[in-house]
Amino acid sequence: MILPSLSSLRTFITAAQLESFSATAKTLHITPSAVSHQIKQLEERLNCRLFERVDNKVYLSEDGQRYYQQVNSALELIEQSSQSLFDKSQQKQISLSCVPLFATRWLIPKLSHFNQSHPGWQLNIHTSTQALDLDSAKIDVAIRRGAGSWKGLDSVLLYQENLTPVCHPEFVTSALSLDNLSSAVLLHNENVLSEWEEWFLSVTKKKYSLDVIFQFQNTSQIIEACLEGAGFALIDPLFVKELLQTGKLCTPFTISAPSKRDYYLVYEAKKAQDDKVSLFKSWILAQLPTS
Repeated sequence: MILPSLSSLRTFITAAQLESFSATAKTLHITPSAVSHQIKQLEERLNCRLFERVDNKVYLSEDGQRYYQQVNSALELIEQSSQSLFDKSQQKQISLSCVPLFATRWLIPKLSHFNQSHPGWQLNIHTSTQALDLDSAKIDVAIRRGAGSWKGLDSVLLYQENLTPVCHPEFVTSALSLDNLSSAVLLHNENVLSEWEEWFLSVTKKKYSLDVIFQFQNTSQIIEACLEGAGFALIDPLFVKELLQTGKLCTPFTISAPSKRDYYLVYEAKKAQDDKVSLFKSWILAQLPTS
């Protein structure tokens, strides 16, 4: 005998529970005639009557009741076994939300080391600068730039930024000074428009009124604009190290200043001892001394 298909068995189970072919059709998003056809084929294949039809209702026959108990138990076992295997596969997956700059300029070059250190683990990386809601977004850990305090979340300092102006080599001249830098085209991050003013105040102890000509969604875009000669970027040299070494970008001043925003590893307080959080935190903290 050829075994019935899983779809016909699912239709049978649903019809037995709802005692209505039309309700079964709505639940399974198929037509009532499709339900009737599948039940008819199942009865013909089993050579027995599974339902008794009374008015607009359908009821399990004696054979149908026995078949329902056995098939329902079997399908539940299949579902449980499938879910168990799926859950096991999920246990070795880490979902990470990371700001774009840190992801592209620091994290991605180190992924081969993560793979070598933790074979069999899967790291799913999503780039975002949005506010954190780790639970609803099903994110295990996040890397964010900020002051280090996020409501309901634990944070661990990863990297303290020191900012300095960076530009295309053609902008570097002997006449360049901090005063005329303030009137140059400065590339702003729309999320922290005050950052240039904060930097000038820190290094000169003077408050400058700066024009915003270009503003960008994130620092990765600012770097690309800087490479094209669009203006001056304010950035930590760590994130453009290769571009500085190859001469594609320059640091026209030897002055730097601590940023008011640093990079943190962030996770839900209730998951501080979670295997995924512990593994990733241990790995990334071990990478920092070699940055």
